[in-house]
Formats: sequence, C-alpha cells, structure tokens
Amino acid sequence: MMRCFGEPAADARGRTLLILLPPARASAEAFVTHGWIDAVRRRLPGVDPVAVDADVDRYTHGTVLDDLETGVIEPARAAGYRRLWLAGVSLGGFGSLRYAAQSGDGISGLLLVAPYLGARPDIKAIRAAGGWNHGFPPIDATDADHRMLSWLARRVAEPDRAPPIFVGLGDDDRFAPWIRILTEALPPERVRTCTGGHDWTTWTTLWHALLDQAAPMLGPDP
Repeated sequence: MMRCFGEPAADARGRTLLILLPPARASAEAFVTHGWIDAVRRRLPGVDPVAVDADVDRYTHGTVLDDLETGVIEPARAAGYRRLWLAGVSLGGFGSLRYAAQSGDGISGLLLVAPYLGARPDIKAIRAAGGWNHGFPPIDATDADHRMLSWLARRVAEPDRAPPIFVGLGDDDRFAPWIRILTEALPPERVRTCTGGHDWTTWTTLWHALLDQAAPMLGPDP
C-alpha cells in the first residue's frame, strides 16, 4: 500500500489533484517538511496536494506506476477530480514522466523539478541528434525508458498538446547538462531556473516559481 501525505477532497468535483513524487532516498514526508504541501494550499485553494512514497527500486522496476494507478489515481477519478497533475523531483520526475507516457490522456499536466531523464547514453543520443527539436534517434520500442523518451519528444514537438510540461532547474545542478536538453526545447514560459544545485533548498525555490507559473492551468474551475 502506498503511503501518502495530504488528503483528497471528499467532494472533488471541479478540483485538481496534484500528486507529488519524491527524489531518491527521500520519503513523501519531505514535501511536508520543506513546505511544499503548504505552498500549494496557500496559493491554490482549488488544488489538493498529495505526496506519495516511492523508493529507488519501485522507480527503476516500474512498480510505482501500478501503485499510483490503483492506490491514488483510480480513487481520485472515482471521487470526481477533473484534473490530475503529477509533480516529481529528480527520480520522482522520471516516475512522473513514465506514468504520463503510459497513461495516454490521463494526466492533465506535469511539474518537474530537476528531473532525471533516464540513462545517460540515451540522453547523449538525443544531444547527438541535435536535441528534441531536430529529430529523435531510433528507440527500442520494447524498452519502457525509450518509450517514455519517445513520448516526451512528441510532446516537445507539439508544445500546445496536453499535457503541459513545466520544468525547474538549478544553474549548478550536477545533472543540468542533461536536463537542459529538455528545457532548451520547451517554451521559455514553461521553464524556471535559479542559482543552486541538486538539493532541497534549490528545489523549494523552484517549486514556488513553478506553482506561480502553472497556477492558471492548475485551477480552480472558472
């Protein structure tokens, strides 16, 4: 059973559920400790934040995706949530992308903070091809990570197509060279940067910036 922090609304009609996935070696409780849950509640009264636990093994083996579907997303749909957004940090960004890629039109949007994008050889192949805006290298359709990258490439090529993708990145993040391949292909208004590295202080600054930028899309209903 997936452990969660935050309570979905009893009557969710017209509301948005924002599901937060943690980075490696962190629990869902870190989103409470660092004020992410409170930041959503203060800024966005029509949005209900829920942070979920997921460890490295559940990300790499993909079991977190099944847990999300049965433990959080199916009940949210049944409760009447109109929009379901995913937010992920580092490896949690990878999990968010993997779920969005397999769910079709089931996810309304993505907030990604310093997202891990998969194996470096795959990202190097995208860079060698000139980035996502210059064509995507051949992929192995039997590989889940490759399918996710292919899905992401199609979304980058059509920025007005749902779901919208917002990305935050610290200038000194150790994974910045790989993440910038994505941010450079996104519309500038969907990217936020700040001074800092791959750490909670930087991520929290970016979280506030992304919430402000994505607020009109997150809700509430007009």
